[in-house]
Amino acid sequence: MRTLIILGLSLVQVGHLCAQGVGDEIVVISLDASIMSGKTEVDRPPAGAGLIVREINGDWFGLSRGWPGDIRRNDVVAFDQALSVLNRRVSTNPNNDSWKVARAHHLCDLKRWDEAISDYTDAIRLSPRNSAAFVGRGNAWSRKEAYEWAVRDYSDAIRLTPDSVIAHYDRGLAWAARTRYDDAIVDFSSAIRLSPTYSKAYEGRGTAFFNKMELGKAYNDAIQAIRHDPKSPSAFALRGLIRRRRGEYDESLEDFEQAMRLAPKTGGIYVADAASTFGVGGRYKEQKRFLEELLESGSPDLRYDVLTALAACSRSLREFEAALRYMEKAAELKPEDPSTLYALAIMQKNAGRVDLALTSYERARGLTKSPRMRTSLDVVIAGYRIHAGKRESGLHLFELVEADAKRLGMHVNIAWFYAVAEKDKEFFAAFEQALRIHPESALNWAGTEVDIDRYRSDPRFKNLIARYRQDEK
Repeated sequence: MRTLIILGLSLVQVGHLCAQGVGDEIVVISLDASIMSGKTEVDRPPAGAGLIVREINGDWFGLSRGWPGDIRRNDVVAFDQALSVLNRRVSTNPNNDSWKVARAHHLCDLKRWDEAISDYTDAIRLSPRNSAAFVGRGNAWSRKEAYEWAVRDYSDAIRLTPDSVIAHYDRGLAWAARTRYDDAIVDFSSAIRLSPTYSKAYEGRGTAFFNKMELGKAYNDAIQAIRHDPKSPSAFALRGLIRRRRGEYDESLEDFEQAMRLAPKTGGIYVADAASTFGVGGRYKEQKRFLEELLESGSPDLRYDVLTALAACSRSLREFEAALRYMEKAAELKPEDPSTLYALAIMQKNAGRVDLALTSYERARGLTKSPRMRTSLDVVIAGYRIHAGKRESGLHLFELVEADAKRLGMHVNIAWFYAVAEKDKEFFAAFEQALRIHPESALNWAGTEVDIDRYRSDPRFKNLIARYRQDEK
């Protein structure tokens, strides 16, 4: 399959369009703010959102949805040539903010965030009222996990274009990433008011309600997301999470399986959720059978995710050697992936290979480009130094990174460290903080984490678990 680029149309962001007749992927790089990701109509519909290349007829691409005019073949270039074309356009039009934005969008598509930010900044200098440049720069900041800067840019975009659906939606995502769920709900609600059929905004708001344990409101939003986009795997996955939390395990599994069917190439991200439906119900042996059957009959695209889920399941069953074998197989598929090395280290430690685990964590830290993951790894490395008998070194490292971990809301990580360091008072304070801010993830973690086993019979631990399980709204 070829990937082609269409330049200079009245669209703003990179949109992936399907050339069904020949299997080509068409990417639109555009100049006028009107769509998000080429999929959903926002801001000024119809403006070409969701166009489908129906066929190639002669020397032009015929587009559906009443596109005004045909796209000629000389408007199309190969994807790997797009940057050089955009560079020439910017060079010959140095004071044109639109071409700066177009190149910045493409640099984001290439994950070259700093260069994109530079182009967006130049565009804003040339045209301080260019709302698309503020939104684009906000997106680049978000991908760098600089959410405070992202919120500022989205806020400027909203100031310039108060009816911008995408600016409200993106700011909602940034608020949610900072665990500012109430602020996120306000922005997602604004996006819904401006575009009542915008499925992603319902998903975003439903996820924020879910994280606040307001399950009734979350469920209603999940239903709306599915109604407005019945082919959205993430909408079904959200409803699956809510149903799982409500104890509707069979219905939850059906939703996760539907999400995997709707995304056959990328549905692996839902494997762990589907498997955990059994785990939350304490049915780990059934979970393992489900995953083993999926491994035998599933798509090769799911293999990595099934192996990592099998590792986690085996760990929950306290079958540590089996967990390590599964995770080693997963690591063979992604040997340079920081998240994979992170998970591998957990399995190595549980199997008694603490030195190997430390090595894997340090490799992951060297590979990751995420400041958040780097801080998380520092906390974990500190704990594993204690596991390895290097207590003072571990305590010293944790002291250096504790403030950053708290600022980033890593209360579960902090609670885990205090458990490893056998600081009971600090553990319970951090654990309660985690339950208060991230109840769903904290409860899931508490159900499976090996390093807090000694607290399970403690009345304080039992009371905290019981209290936050009863706090569902």
